[in-house]
Amino acid sequence: MLAMTYRGPLRVRIEHKLMPEILYPRDAIVSVTRSCICGSDLHLYNGDVPNTRTGMIFGHEFSGVVQEVGDGVEELKVGDLGLPGHELPSTQIPRNSPSCL
Repeated sequence: MLAMTYRGPLRVRIEHKLMPEILYPRDAIVSVTRSCICGSDLHLYNGDVPNTRTGMIFGHEFSGVVQEVGDGVEELKVGDLGLPGHELPSTQIPRNSPSCL
């Protein structure tokens, strides 16, 4: 998969990363269709957060299609479209919430 990674203040790079896998029962894997960096990422991008590490992935606000879910996920199914909120992991978004497209 491709990810936007931090390379230093005001520098990012698109890099290939390993494909994710389900590790815990409440995990979900979402194929990202649109992504951007959040306002909170701008502090990192600008170099204002001293412990930001080279290689850190940016872009936690996205929309996408659910590809796989863990055994404990009941609110989502493969093929659902979603827009995870920054305050909740994607598997905690109820099916009828405004975050589900």
